[in-house]
Amino acid sequence: MPGIEFVRAEIQRTRLQVLRHRKEITQLQRAGLPTTSAETLLDRMLNKIDDLCAERDAQLMVSEKIDAALKASASRMAGASGDEIVRRYRSRVAANAKRLGRLNLNRPVLRRTRRSRK
Repeated sequence: MPGIEFVRAEIQRTRLQVLRHRKEITQLQRAGLPTTSAETLLDRMLNKIDDLCAERDAQLMVSEKIDAALKASASRMAGASGDEIVRRYRSRVAANAKRLGRLNLNRPVLRRTRRSRK
């Protein structure tokens, strides 16, 4: 699995290709030439960007969860209560959901309702 920096660079490179390709499609349309194959290629490039963004988000989420678990373990060893650890973890999860919602405006963010305490 490629690293996150490679995935970010690949997303940026593909986005630049998409911009150039869109300009070429516009030029072909102005010249009156058919652009169906070029538009199909553009769709494939956009799908590739979506896949790369999903991979980037998955890598970020995993690394952030590992980081949060390590911090929770350290807090527990330092004597923090279970409620305090859960509260911190929930705030991190909420921050991640908010960040991912901004990154993926075209994708819905899953929202969970809070469970009531008994």
